[in-house]
Amino acid sequence: MELKNLKKKLYNKKPLEQRDYYPEKFIPGKEPEEIKLEEWEKTGNQNIFKKTKRKIFWSIFAVLFALVVLAAAGVFFYQFYFSFDKSQVKILISGPLNALSGDEITYTVKCENQSKVNLTNAKLYFWFPENSLPSDENGDLRIIDLQDIPKNSQKQLEFKAKIFGSKGEKKIAKAKLIYKPLHISSLFENESEFETSIIEVPLILDFDLPEKLVSGQEIRFSLEYINQSQASFDSLKIKIVYPSGFHFKSSAPLPSEGDNIWRIGDLNANESGKIFIQGTIKGNIDEPKPFQARIGEEKEEKFIVYSQTTESSRISSPPLSIKQFANNKVEYVAEEGEILDYRIEYKNTCDVGIKNVIITCELKGKALDFSSLKLEKGSFSEQTHTITWGPSDISDLELLAPGKSGEVKFSIKVKKPLPVFSYNDKNFKVVSIVKIDTLSPPLVLSDIQIGSENEIITRIKTKLVLEAKGYFRNSLISNNGPIPPRVGEKTTYTIVWQVLNSSNDLTETKVEAKLPSYINWTGNLEPDNQDIRYDPITRKVTWYIGYLPAGTGIITPVRQVAFQIGLIPSLYQVGDLVKLIEESKAVGKDYFVNEKIQAKDKEIYTDLPDDDTISRRDGKVVR
Repeated sequence: MELKNLKKKLYNKKPLEQRDYYPEKFIPGKEPEEIKLEEWEKTGNQNIFKKTKRKIFWSIFAVLFALVVLAAAGVFFYQFYFSFDKSQVKILISGPLNALSGDEITYTVKCENQSKVNLTNAKLYFWFPENSLPSDENGDLRIIDLQDIPKNSQKQLEFKAKIFGSKGEKKIAKAKLIYKPLHISSLFENESEFETSIIEVPLILDFDLPEKLVSGQEIRFSLEYINQSQASFDSLKIKIVYPSGFHFKSSAPLPSEGDNIWRIGDLNANESGKIFIQGTIKGNIDEPKPFQARIGEEKEEKFIVYSQTTESSRISSPPLSIKQFANNKVEYVAEEGEILDYRIEYKNTCDVGIKNVIITCELKGKALDFSSLKLEKGSFSEQTHTITWGPSDISDLELLAPGKSGEVKFSIKVKKPLPVFSYNDKNFKVVSIVKIDTLSPPLVLSDIQIGSENEIITRIKTKLVLEAKGYFRNSLISNNGPIPPRVGEKTTYTIVWQVLNSSNDLTETKVEAKLPSYINWTGNLEPDNQDIRYDPITRKVTWYIGYLPAGTGIITPVRQVAFQIGLIPSLYQVGDLVKLIEESKAVGKDYFVNEKIQAKDKEIYTDLPDDDTISRRDGKVVR
């Protein structure tokens, strides 16, 4: 019994008879009262279980607390001794900030590990600047296996190359370090760049070009190359990129490759040379014409540019300008048999009068019928197919005043049919080249080209022909039924489609027509390998041809297909001709002129005009 409970019993102020229990009397020699097991389990065992439970709880709590403390200490220890910070790994590139084009420079790359962790599997990637020439000539990229970089250490490497570029150009070297920190499975990478400015170019390229050009004129220009440095260059090449519209004729010296590459070889200190070029130029007024030149060395089939330059001339309006139109268009598409009406406009654009002006027009093309040529003025040469107008034809040409303009006209017919005799007779076109010049150039204009020329091309579209025919007899498919057609009885007919194509290849070609509601589709075809389809909803029959070459039906057999239809006449059709098929239509895309070409043929009735065995009377419905 606990002390506090004992005190309560001893000092209880209630009389004995009012107490909840009587104090036990101690009788000497009396055996202690035996306590039953059930009572002990209810009292003593419960107390022991409660105490044991508390002890177990506090024991587990102490163990868990100790584990948490140990884990926290372990994390702190690991982070303190083995933590990794990527920012503590440095990759630095150093070199000259400025250089001459062609200088050999040295790049120093430092890989510093300032962290507390060793770096493993470290690889350095180094890229030389574009258009540089490494000293070992092994390409622009270097991959160095650094293996391990211990903590608080660094590794340093050097890379040498000649760099080339134009003045003011920035040449950028790049480096990347890829590595894996010890005890960490992930890969990390750090990058760096270094920029060097080209402050001078020892190799100079200089064009001598006219400031203004006239379309169609012949031009002469030169390119000078100079080595301003005190060092020599070996195995040099010069490449010139011409503008659109330039046609190379000749040069001195002659090109080494094609018409725009010259092998210069060695160029010593302060040495120079020149290339002279001749050609013709065409273009629109105010159109710039840039000429670009590059000098360098070819290494492993790659051209390393040491220096380059670009200079432009501009197409200007000549003193005598000229332009022309075919049927009021610069780009016109004509048909066979069509008449082409040409209008040529000319003008003196300068402030000086020009005497004895001559205008010519040369016509080219097998599609032209020269016998149909009609001239208002001028003369025509059968040998050269050239029309000429001079002062004797047009009085204004004797002295064309400043700002004065005028026009001349003529017409000519396209042949019908076009002359298609072989597989090469296709894609016909008409070329008209007009020129204007003077026999007496003014002295003030002696240094420039006075005349000019203009060319237009008229393309001729192909002729697509479709023939739709109907037969009862003499057909590719056998037919049956009464002739003339009888009410309530079925008669079958054969429809034949034939297509011809004259001078240009056609794509996406097809033929189609609709059947009237009272006509039946039998499904019989000839030949049966043709892609022909019937849609019962729209009642449209379509023959998909696809590619139809030029000359089909002229130098190769006509393309055709036959299909069968059926007719059961009704009483309201008695005495009439009955329509078997609606209007047929063929369509295809002309590959040469990039236009859709169409052809049509009329409806077919039961009188079958293409079948010689059927008369008009045989086509009328009877009872």
